[in-house]
Amino acid sequence: MLTYLGFAILGFVSVVVPFIVHSANYLIIPYPRWVVILIETLSALLTKLLIPHILHRVPYWMRPLTVGAGWIIVALITKVTPPNIAPPVRILTSALASVSAAAMEVSFLGMMRYYGRMSLTGWGAGVGAGAVFCAVLPFVLTVWLESFLRDFIDCIYALTGAMLVAFFAILPGAPVNYPHARQELSKIDGDVEDASALLQDAVQQLSKTLSFRNRIHLTKSMVQPFMMPLFGAFAIQALAYPGISRALPLPESSTSFFSYFTSYGLAFQLGNFISRTHTLLFQPTSTKGSFVILGAATFALLANSIFLIFSTQVLVGLLAFVAGLGGGAVYMILFDRLLEEKTLEPGINLEFSLQMVGVGETAGVLAGGLLGTMLESMMCGGAFTTTQRWCHTSQ
Repeated sequence: MLTYLGFAILGFVSVVVPFIVHSANYLIIPYPRWVVILIETLSALLTKLLIPHILHRVPYWMRPLTVGAGWIIVALITKVTPPNIAPPVRILTSALASVSAAAMEVSFLGMMRYYGRMSLTGWGAGVGAGAVFCAVLPFVLTVWLESFLRDFIDCIYALTGAMLVAFFAILPGAPVNYPHARQELSKIDGDVEDASALLQDAVQQLSKTLSFRNRIHLTKSMVQPFMMPLFGAFAIQALAYPGISRALPLPESSTSFFSYFTSYGLAFQLGNFISRTHTLLFQPTSTKGSFVILGAATFALLANSIFLIFSTQVLVGLLAFVAGLGGGAVYMILFDRLLEEKTLEPGINLEFSLQMVGVGETAGVLAGGLLGTMLESMMCGGAFTTTQRWCHTSQ
């Protein structure tokens, strides 16, 4: 279970740290939402596109130290930068947080070649739990604790420490941890699937074998079976949440938008968390069912935002929950399929492929987020203008 726990912590930290920085910078105040999406997501997308091509030259043990140093620098700058400071400084720290998180994700996804399905399950649980935490954090801090999002910045230091502990102390001994671990076979935990692979100098292998031509070939082979489905799933998912949430109809009960949006996001992320932690138990081989669930729930939410069919919070929350279920299931099925891909050499080629596939997820989040912002703007103005939507209330 050490593999599960280690990757769960890594996944949790990779989600929460950039969220704290983005929230503390309050970029939504000077800029429209589509600009904020570009700032926070485009930098991550570029990182995921480029860094797998150079990451094989960086020793495994150096990567979390570099990411941790980047996060601490970002936290220090963010903490001493007032929210009314010139936006370029806040844009820089937001982009750096996204870049660091993306680099961390790429590196740890590649490490799954050593740890197998158990690492994927732990990563999925950690990412899902982190998303649930982020969905409720603003409401808990500002409403229940009567505090500010910026007051939570100091937690980045603890989260960075947790990442380093998970990598160097919790994960079973391997050359991905320490250069000397190859001589310490007794430390290798039983839940590592291929102990013989841990005896190899992985970084040296990658540097020698992973040629530019090979990398391009592997990237092309990943597009249709893995990247495109991930792109579609996360574009649809981003359309459901946060997407068109402000264009949905007002409920009959009196409540604030902050409370509504928190419950809506919590329902969505709970579905995402449950699917990430339970999907592999059923060993599904196809994403068709998950896509049907995700598409149907998102279509119902979109239709409701246009025609204002129902406003019951329970029903809206249920649809958001189902959309989260579908999106999380697609993610887990595709990465599990890649881990078991027989056409890939189980070492170097698999590691690079695991690193590259995440491009589809981030590209989908970017496309779906921009489309959701555009649709929301259309429904909150022009021919769709009505006082029955959240975007037309000051609550």
